Amino acid sequence: MVELTLLKYIIKAKDEIVLTQLDEEQLLDTQCKSYLKHLKDEKERSNVILAEADLEILTKTPEIFKDIPEITDALVPYYLDQVKERYNKFNFFNSLYDTLQLDSSFEETIDEVQNLLLTTGKQSNTIQDIDCSVLQDNTDDFIMRKPLGFGDFDKINGGLGTSELCLLGGHRGSGKSILALHSALQRYKLGDSVAFISIEMRSNEVSFRLDSMSTGIPIKQVQFDKITDDNLQQFYMRKARTFCRDFDSAEFLKLKSKSDLVALYNSLPKKPNKMFLYDLPSCTLTDIAFIAQKLKKVHNLKYLVVDYLNIIKVPGNDVDPIGWKTMIQRAEGLKSIARENDIALLSPMQTDEEAKVKFAKAIEDPADLSIIFKKAKVNEEGSNKFNLFTSKIRNGTECDFSLFMNKENLTIHADLGGLGC
Repeated sequence: MVELTLLKYIIKAKDEIVLTQLDEEQLLDTQCKSYLKHLKDEKERSNVILAEADLEILTKTPEIFKDIPEITDALVPYYLDQVKERYNKFNFFNSLYDTLQLDSSFEETIDEVQNLLLTTGKQSNTIQDIDCSVLQDNTDDFIMRKPLGFGDFDKINGGLGTSELCLLGGHRGSGKSILALHSALQRYKLGDSVAFISIEMRSNEVSFRLDSMSTGIPIKQVQFDKITDDNLQQFYMRKARTFCRDFDSAEFLKLKSKSDLVALYNSLPKKPNKMFLYDLPSCTLTDIAFIAQKLKKVHNLKYLVVDYLNIIKVPGNDVDPIGWKTMIQRAEGLKSIARENDIALLSPMQTDEEAKVKFAKAIEDPADLSIIFKKAKVNEEGSNKFNLFTSKIRNGTECDFSLFMNKENLTIHADLGGLGC
């Protein structure tokens, strides 16, 4: 009891940082451990649950989103739906957690229940008897490969197929995230609905890269809102060429101000296929499965990028987040998501400086394709040269190939001749 009283005094007298630093395993008294766990759970829930009053304010005053440059008027209803969904979901989990008085953490409870809901929605009987004496109609199951924008690799192997998982290995700073985003943009241009889940980078960082990559305008001009007058019209015309069904270049050339160009771009009808970006700094396999299932049903998702494999959160495995069992669990989970949702899935993964993956064979086992960066080099033209090789490929041909990135606008090409844009 003395220990419990002392704990209450410390928490009340000190900053809340003390709460996160205290470890219940260091405490001797059982009641004291229980009290500290309860306090931590309360704090965790207060950080993820939106207050009902805040929800009401957002719902009744959507103009509040105007302060966020990344959210256009057309996207306000979508973001409101996301906010409501988040509120309802966490409110439900909160009451469930209190009712059941579970021993697991609030975060683990959310993941477990979401996973239960996902699996409950699937068909109960997935085992099929296939009579090989009868001719099968396999038309719907034919693996359609589509290019990733990877130059010679696509020419030799056709790209990445439906239900396949590709792991894209590279050391820190090698360019794997840029190449992954490039592949998503290429699949979008082919007419597929795609999604990019960013765990490490903020959404605006990815958006800046995408804007530079899709328009050819230098990344520094895009990132710091310093697009020159000479490039302003080109920026919005090229965005329209990428994301809009049709447009008249002459209409853009009549306008000078940024506000007028933005208004014109927003008024144009967008392509039926979509490109979604998710900023999820604490992302679990269940989160990824939920997004894939939702987008597959609503937008016929075809291609998903998860950036990146090593930092997907696995509840309960925080003690050894990069251990071999956890890494295999991540890879197997992504492969299951690709198969269950009939989508192509690519995930960068971190290697060492020598282009080696720790526990490589075990991690690559679930993948259909594994492409590894050799160390990038900067050539005389100031462009990054990416040398890559397939360390594993199922139903394809192993190959080495090279790509070049224009460092100014992040565009990727199979040869130096395409770097002039």
